[in-house]
Amino acid sequence: MRVLITVEGMWPPAVQMTGISAVYGMQKQLAGQGVEIHVLTAIRSWTAPKWKEWFAQEKGRTGIHFHAVDVSRWNGVPLLPFALSKAAFLRRTRRLHQRYRFDLLHEYSSAPLLIRLTGLHGRRLDIPALHTLCTYNTGWLGNWRLAGKARNVACVIGVTRHMCNMLRACGVPGEKVVHVPLGVDVSHFRNIPDPTPLYDQLNIVPGQRVVLFLGPVEERKGVFSLAEAMLRVNEHHPEAVCVIATYGKNGIDPHHRQNRTRLQSITAQCPTAFRLVEGLHDVPLLMALADLFVLPQMTPHGTLGYPLTLLEAMAAGKAVIASDTAGVNELVTNGENGLLFQSGDSNELAECIIKLLSSDELHSRLKENVRNDVTDYDIITVVRKLVSLYQESLGYERSVTC
Repeated sequence: MRVLITVEGMWPPAVQMTGISAVYGMQKQLAGQGVEIHVLTAIRSWTAPKWKEWFAQEKGRTGIHFHAVDVSRWNGVPLLPFALSKAAFLRRTRRLHQRYRFDLLHEYSSAPLLIRLTGLHGRRLDIPALHTLCTYNTGWLGNWRLAGKARNVACVIGVTRHMCNMLRACGVPGEKVVHVPLGVDVSHFRNIPDPTPLYDQLNIVPGQRVVLFLGPVEERKGVFSLAEAMLRVNEHHPEAVCVIATYGKNGIDPHHRQNRTRLQSITAQCPTAFRLVEGLHDVPLLMALADLFVLPQMTPHGTLGYPLTLLEAMAAGKAVIASDTAGVNELVTNGENGLLFQSGDSNELAECIIKLLSSDELHSRLKENVRNDVTDYDIITVVRKLVSLYQESLGYERSVTC
């Protein structure tokens, strides 16, 4: 079986931050099960050399075929409109199909609009097409009428049950909606590395309790709420330190430098309670450093997906605190395998952190439960579902109408 997996605009950031994204893990596993994997991703001209070098290295190491299309230009002309960017992507897909003759097309995206394009594109290539909706905003998803858009798609995969329910409510036939969660390589986080060098690097002494945040410094990620919460936590637990591990140019997105200033204005109120780590992408090492992991993301309408960092923290057996949003609350059950708080409420977040730092019994119980619950999201389990779905889709009779 030869499968083309397309991940427009999603692939490089996922690999850069997590070290092993769910999509990448799936592809590695599938390649070992008689499935030839080709990956097509969108890149920008200013990052092309970096990622082309990485693609070449990974092809030699894993046997996965990586392809890229520069969506920032079309025949040398700068591309800005979405339609032209999509056209460049589709043209490259057709050329790859002419060369490799794929059996199946599997597209990942965060836009319901692309469900229809996935089906139409698969029909033009005369191969079955699947669409995975990775994450989307509930405030917008409800406005789409997806029944007709899914006509030519073998199935639409939702990574959370919330998302599957929303897809059905928007008109996608129930038999076409399938729940296949994102996954992580659990074994990758079970062999805990020695965090001593990182303790020295960050000037953290034995006995200090480490609260970890992973992600960009952005409002939607809730990092400012966490920083404000830590000021209150420090009053009760002065030994606690919050490690904020970021990525991007100099650790901060260059287009959001005001976020750096805002974060610094908060952390300056208690400098000893914070450590900013920029550009360190060794996620297992960061997890080994942490006593607990916090996911304070803020989504005004509720996001239907969940960040991979949450799964990685669970795989590492860390006690987790997360905002109570759709998708996230499928992984975390309040009081059983983690603590949930109202998104954006820094006071409630502070109370959760204080509660965990003050109770060794609760901390140990949550860590034990989270290790058991993450097994359903092990990449091996997820890949078995995908392989079965691919085999079923090969016999799918596509509609003859658009």
